[in-house]
Amino acid sequence: MIRSLFINLTLVLTSIVASVFAIEWCIRALIPQYDPSGHVEFITKQDGLVIAKERGNLRQIKNTGDYNVEI
Repeated sequence: MIRSLFINLTLVLTSIVASVFAIEWCIRALIPQYDPSGHVEFITKQDGLVIAKERGNLRQIKNTGDYNVEI
């Protein structure tokens, strides 16, 4: 009884984790505007200061008006 419960729990958790990774990958591949990589790139100088890679002033805006910030 305990063994079958452990096996079932392991299968459920494994399938949930695999599904989350698959959904994340599919969203990034099929809808690239939701892929956060490369939207704002930063570099770290030798003294530890983090600065924007291309420009010093960037703006992150969501069309629904949830946020509008300057980076």
